Amino acid sequence: MIEPGLVIILSNKTLHFLASQVNIVKEMDVNRKKRFYCNTELALSVVGGKWKPLIIYHLGKNDTLRFGEFRKVIPSINQRVLTRELKDLVEHKIINRRDFYKNPPHVEYTLTESGKSLISLIEQLGDWGKRYNEIFKYGEVVYINKYSDDKC
Repeated sequence: MIEPGLVIILSNKTLHFLASQVNIVKEMDVNRKKRFYCNTELALSVVGGKWKPLIIYHLGKNDTLRFGEFRKVIPSINQRVLTRELKDLVEHKIINRRDFYKNPPHVEYTLTESGKSLISLIEQLGDWGKRYNEIFKYGEVVYINKYSDDKC
């Protein structure tokens, strides 16, 4: 155990070696791919969860949404979670983020081609949810969106 106040003197050679080891570890972390045991597990790691399918669904219906507009169409999501989910979807190339630096500055989100390919799956999930609720009376669905369908 190193005692507080103890000064350790390292040679330049040792410092250079330690710095190179840190860089190797950083490169390994960047290049390390996650391991999945089925394609469904992989897909759910990218677009699964409570909020990501809703974000994708609303972008599919609107083409472009700003951050504040997401808060209106998904009122139960808090700002921190919405920020994190949008960032994850951008990193996974499911949505695009476009920054506008005019006054006032704002950000717009759109679906990528990969994201657009998910719309039919999410709508099928909505159909399943509707049938499930009709059979088991799981909960009340209150439509707050402006869309003509009842998939969300």
